[in-house]
Amino acid sequence: MLAPCLAQNASLLDNFDPRRSEQPALVEIGTRAWSGMIVRVQESGGSAPQLRALKTDTPTLLVVLEEVGGHAEVRAHPNRSSSRAYWGKDHISFIPAGTSAWQNTQDVRYLRQVVINFYSDSVQSACRLMFSDRRIWMLASLLATEVLTVAPFNATYGESLGAAILSSLSAAAEDRCAHSGLTPYQLRRLADYVRTKLFAKIQVRELAALLDLSQSHLSRSFKTSTGLSPHRWLLNLRVAESQRLLLDTSLSLTEIALELGFCEQCHFTRTFGAITGMSPSAWRKSHKV
Repeated sequence: MLAPCLAQNASLLDNFDPRRSEQPALVEIGTRAWSGMIVRVQESGGSAPQLRALKTDTPTLLVVLEEVGGHAEVRAHPNRSSSRAYWGKDHISFIPAGTSAWQNTQDVRYLRQVVINFYSDSVQSACRLMFSDRRIWMLASLLATEVLTVAPFNATYGESLGAAILSSLSAAAEDRCAHSGLTPYQLRRLADYVRTKLFAKIQVRELAALLDLSQSHLSRSFKTSTGLSPHRWLLNLRVAESQRLLLDTSLSLTEIALELGFCEQCHFTRTFGAITGMSPSAWRKSHKV
């Protein structure tokens, strides 16, 4: 079990520049405290530039659940982007107690994230900004669902998820030292290449050739870096782009499917549902203002 909760009202995200009051703030849509942690689910809409300070007295894990349009980049310096960041839509940042970081949400069309404050002396992980770990992401997503549900499980469920996240953070740090994957620069180069191809059908061998790697080396390194296969990563990119089109255009589902390289609308609908848990039309209806 996690250590007892020491505080209940720590401020997680404060406006970096209070004079910029016209910027839409992150809205807290749910919060819940368990022994050893407080979990907050936050949501934001709009595309006005935002820069927020992220400094707390407790270890903080910030996990992006949904991100449309741009990137809610977490950086070590308010005016300087990190060249080593992972730019997937499922990025995670761990900020130790007393460490300064900033979140830049310029051009983000829609954002949903979960912020977890741990009150435990056992959290020894070093600062890591904008990284990928599928296990941690899934555990944090389950915690967010538990925060927002109208029929929550008993406290043991949430505490177990929190303990699993702490264990996964420790394991991820060890794996990072023991295994080498793709660098953030390589991942970003692949993402840029996919976008220049307008999301047409791309083979893994093209991605491997771009980095001068064998297909097996690419697949193995990709899995180490992102927790995903190259094929699933490509599908995630297409679905993320489809979310932007669903919000910002009046294109039909068929038009969006063809533009993003899906062979037909039903294939697009199945893929979208498998990744987001909703149909494209339902997602558009629930998110579009």
